[in-house]
Amino acid sequence: AVSVVLFLVCAVLCVIVYTTTKAVIEKILIKEVLTALEKLKTSDRRLIEMIYFENLTERECAEKLVTTQQNIHKCKKRILCDIYKLIEFQK
Repeated sequence: AVSVVLFLVCAVLCVIVYTTTKAVIEKILIKEVLTALEKLKTSDRRLIEMIYFENLTERECAEKLVTTQQNIHKCKKRILCDIYKLIEFQK
């Protein structure tokens, strides 16, 4: 009975540590992404906001920005690479 209780306490502690660690890592990553977003050109940041924060499709963005969906896709890929490079540079 004591070993079962000890096992359960250890399991709960592991979950707490994992959850806390995961939350801390998520906050750090969010901060890094937001910092990278601030460094983008206004037009690039606006496109990322439209796609990821306003949940617009590439086609909807293209219509709003009067361009093609293919151009939006190409720009999105370039911007995501830029964000990745900015985050890596911050480390």
